[in-house]
Order: sequence, then C-alpha cells, then structure tokens
Amino acid sequence: MEKKALPAPERIKAVFLDIDGTLFSHSDWSIPASAVQAVHRLQEKGIKVIACTGRHTLEMAEMPLDSVRFDALVTLNGALCLEKDEIIYHVPLHKEDLASLLEALQEDPFACIFLEKDCMYMNMHSEAAEKGQQDINTSLPPVTDVSRALENNVYMIVPYVRDDVWQKASAGMKHIKAARWSEALDVFHEDTGKAKGMQEVCRYFGWTKDEVIACGDGPNDLEMKEACGFLAAMGNSVDALKESADYITDDIDEDGLAHVFEALGLL
Repeated sequence: MEKKALPAPERIKAVFLDIDGTLFSHSDWSIPASAVQAVHRLQEKGIKVIACTGRHTLEMAEMPLDSVRFDALVTLNGALCLEKDEIIYHVPLHKEDLASLLEALQEDPFACIFLEKDCMYMNMHSEAAEKGQQDINTSLPPVTDVSRALENNVYMIVPYVRDDVWQKASAGMKHIKAARWSEALDVFHEDTGKAKGMQEVCRYFGWTKDEVIACGDGPNDLEMKEACGFLAAMGNSVDALKESADYITDDIDEDGLAHVFEALGLL
C-alpha cells in the first residue's frame, strides 16, 4: 500500500535492510528465494545493499545468509558499522556505565551478554537467556570474566532481566538507551541507533538521505525513517511501523521484500 509518492528509481543508490522478519524469515529459517533474487538484481544494477540490524556479526554467521552479500553492515543497532571487517563508525558504551553495571551484577546477579567487535560473552547463564537465544536460533555465548569489558570496547549489552530489576541495576548508567525484546533488552549508547548508523554509512559512501531507502518490520526500525528518503514496512510489521512507513508491502513469506523493489521500479 502506497502512502507517499514513490521515489524515482534512477535516484536510488542504496537499500538498508533489517534482517529478522524483513530479509530473513523465521517461519522456515531462511531468506525467501524471491528476496535473494531481488538483492542480486539490485547489486547487478549498482545499488548497494546494507544490512541494518541489532545482531552481532557472530550471530549473523550462525544464520544461513550466504545467499546474499552485503556491501556494508550496520550492526548492534547502529553502534558498530562495518565495510567488510573495517570499522566505518562506532560508539562503544561508556566505561563508567559498564563499571556501574558490573557493580550491580555483583550485588544482584542476572544473565547479561556483552558484545565487543569480535566476541560475545556472559557473566552467567540462566534459563531465560538459554530460551531467549534458542528463540532466535543463536548460541549462548560462553561465561567469562566480564571485567574485560572495562579494558575493551563493548558496543552493546543484552541483559535478560525484568524491567524493575533493570531499572535498579542501570540507575548508575547515565549514557544509555534500551529497547526491549522478549525477556531481554538491547542496551547501547544513547548517541547511536539504527538511524545514526545509517547516516554515518551514507556519509562514508557519499549518499544523501533522498538517495537511500530502507525496509523493516520491528519497533527498532521506526527510527530508520529519519535517515532515508523512503521507508517500507513489511506486511508482518508491528502496527507502529506500518503507521509511520511510506509504503506497506506484503508479508515476508509472501514475497514482500521483492514486491517493494518491484513497486519502486528497481527490478
């Protein structure tokens, strides 16, 4: 469903794609064949395809994504952006915030994942964390000494915790924002997000806002609209994204992603 005039196809230089629920279907744990073909066709035409996700590259490596090749990555909700393995832009969490968290975990422990550029680890495992990682078909990271977070860049943490417990534990963390999903939270620096990551990737490649489009399905995709000229929502999107988007396509399992690019005249 079109809610805004479609952009001229010859102006489009890049497409930012959320992964889970947009490019990658959880119903059969794969990228729909129509989406694979569409991505390949875009790239044949010289249009860059950028992943824009809350996931870590190690999590992406566990997924069957080999049928597509991304030209760049906006990972960890914009906190770490990469071209190949080179950092385009990054905003790690403040050491003071991490020190405050580690102190809180000593007093009232709960399972928390720490995400650096090349590794993921936890302070402890829990039933909630095990189930949460199983639900997204991702391995439970190993338990290690999380004091290493004070010496290395940590871009995101994922605490498996109730809101009331998190409110207390995060009281001393002054530079964060959080997005809840299931039993966990994605917690990252307050100055970043998917929109900021997209803007920095556009700056790196020399694209203007009106030369890029984005597709998503979840609440953390809402802000993508700030950084693109046209935002498409999947048919399986949350209502808030459908209300905000410029275009609503079909469900991911009904070739929704390919239909966006067809409607835009990009295929």
